[in-house]
Amino acid sequence: MKYTRCLITLIIFMILAGLGSLVVGTKSHAQPFCFVEFTKEAIPDDGTLFDFTCTFEGGESCGIFEIPNGSGVVFGFIVEEPGITFMETVPDGWELDEIVCEITQGNPNNLILQINEEEASVFMDCLEPNTSGICTFKNSITPRNVPTLSEWGLIAMAAVLGIVGFMAMRRRKVTA
Repeated sequence: MKYTRCLITLIIFMILAGLGSLVVGTKSHAQPFCFVEFTKEAIPDDGTLFDFTCTFEGGESCGIFEIPNGSGVVFGFIVEEPGITFMETVPDGWELDEIVCEITQGNPNNLILQINEEEASVFMDCLEPNTSGICTFKNSITPRNVPTLSEWGLIAMAAVLGIVGFMAMRRRKVTA
């Protein structure tokens, strides 16, 4: 319900801001929202879609969405709304390298961005309007171990192959 209200308010604001700039001839600066853009950087770029969930501070869900590599999603929210947590569900075979957030417009004290890399999440709270930020989630494929033999494993394998070879040669001499 809160997400729907926020989205409807955002759409109405965008329409009114667009109409205001047409009538007045200037860009409207009366933003009752904070905006945060979430972007995704993944190495390698193999077309993987990364799932995100959005939860209000009270635990109510505000949505589930996907971000492909090199793309972003912008969220706007009203100052009076409770804080929101955005969490990435890291796909199997991938790992979260880091989350980088920065304030791009407005007073840095007016937008709280708390990064929790262990949970792959960012909590944000908008204290004053006209503030925006950007958070980039950086992922890479988990390195996989290649099975190898240790030094003693190689010695044991060479000994076993030597014994098998000796037995095969001895069997050949007996039958010849």
